[in-house]
Amino acid sequence: MDTVDEFGDVREAWDAYNKKKRYCLKTLADYEQFDRYLKTMELPRDVTKYASRVDGDFKRLKRDLCRAFIAKAAGFDQVLADRKVQYKEFAAALKACGIPCKVSDLDNAVGSKAKPFEPGTTLDTGRVREALAKLKVEHFPELEVDVFFERDEAA
Repeated sequence: MDTVDEFGDVREAWDAYNKKKRYCLKTLADYEQFDRYLKTMELPRDVTKYASRVDGDFKRLKRDLCRAFIAKAAGFDQVLADRKVQYKEFAAALKACGIPCKVSDLDNAVGSKAKPFEPGTTLDTGRVREALAKLKVEHFPELEVDVFFERDEAA
């Protein structure tokens, strides 16, 4: 922060972060969580609308991966053309890469209220990039990582 206005912006973000539950910045992990929240708030509102204060980046990543898998998008069309991947196997692959996932998350991506996969709605944080890179290297080499971050500016 270099200016009073920047301080005011961070203070406003801290107040919003603490609106429903009080947080304390005592550890580096506490700070990193708040920093992820700040970076999330810099993104367009349509991307951050339902971002959780805690692990919102991973929750959004899980949602987007499940939707892409179901829609056979972001390289999953090639993955599924080459082999049959069960929901249980997919959830285990995500878990192995540090992305909490259950079979029910995939079921939610198929349900009648489920929305289709939209490129560019994943929160771009360092740990999200690391998890996607690991998922690509260890489980799905066909995965098109950049699709998760590229936003269609015409929309």
